[in-house]
Amino acid sequence: LVDNIKDLMWVVDINGKIEFINAVVEEKLDYKSSQLIGTNFESILKEEVHSEDFLIHMMREDINEEDLIFIKANGEDEEIFSTSTKRIYSNGNVIQIQGVSRVITEERYIQDQLLEKQEIADTLNEISEILTQPEKLEVLLNHIVVRIERLLNPLICTIRLLDSENRLELK
Repeated sequence: LVDNIKDLMWVVDINGKIEFINAVVEEKLDYKSSQLIGTNFESILKEEVHSEDFLIHMMREDINEEDLIFIKANGEDEEIFSTSTKRIYSNGNVIQIQGVSRVITEERYIQDQLLEKQEIADTLNEISEILTQPEKLEVLLNHIVVRIERLLNPLICTIRLLDSENRLELK
């Protein structure tokens, strides 16, 4: 059952050493299961994730669908996994942590794209509303520049108008 599941399943001891990891790790992260047994679980997590605090966090409470960023075997590529854990007890003491991690990298990418598109639509809507206000052109353009700067975060954002003699005028 464990080897036929599509999710990454793993077990670590109380020191964070991997005691078991299913074969899905080869497909998803390009590691062989055997090369990870005995290594520190945090060695396959993105640097900002692994800290003593994370292991303590897993020891204190079960995690439910928390995003973890795993590093692929090439050391450069990453995959985002939604991870849930359960603590395993013996005689009232935590002895292991069992985790199930599901790849959600593409899902996160799509969510980010949707958020970006929504931000663009919101900004265009704001600009459209600004253009219908009875203000001086310079005031309207200034509001538009502020919205564009907020959306695109460019190094510089200016509007140039033609003066009465058809010369570009910086505003």
